[in-house]
Amino acid sequence: MNEEIKKSKKMLSTIGICAKAGKLIYGISLICEAMKSGGKSTPILVIIANDISENSRKRITDRCKFYSVEYITLTIDAEELGLTVGKKTALGAVGITDNNLCIAVKAGINDNQ
Repeated sequence: MNEEIKKSKKMLSTIGICAKAGKLIYGISLICEAMKSGGKSTPILVIIANDISENSRKRITDRCKFYSVEYITLTIDAEELGLTVGKKTALGAVGITDNNLCIAVKAGINDNQ
């Protein structure tokens, strides 16, 4: 198997582990609301699919900048992001709420680039 494909699968599986651990917020609206309300459910890292609309991208990135939340746009589409976290629908973004899992996901993303 190609080394780049292995790294990509590892990074996606790490995001899947976040979902199984219950440390994800699904969807742009819920992520924005969680940032606004604060507390334990505030995302530490937001993962954005590459094919969302410009309005959605601006909404989520502006909110991340305002609340100083790191965000990363992946090279996968919303459908693949949804499948990665076990959803049957497309997801424009997911927010990770656990610091240790954020470190693991960022390490996987950096390995993939």
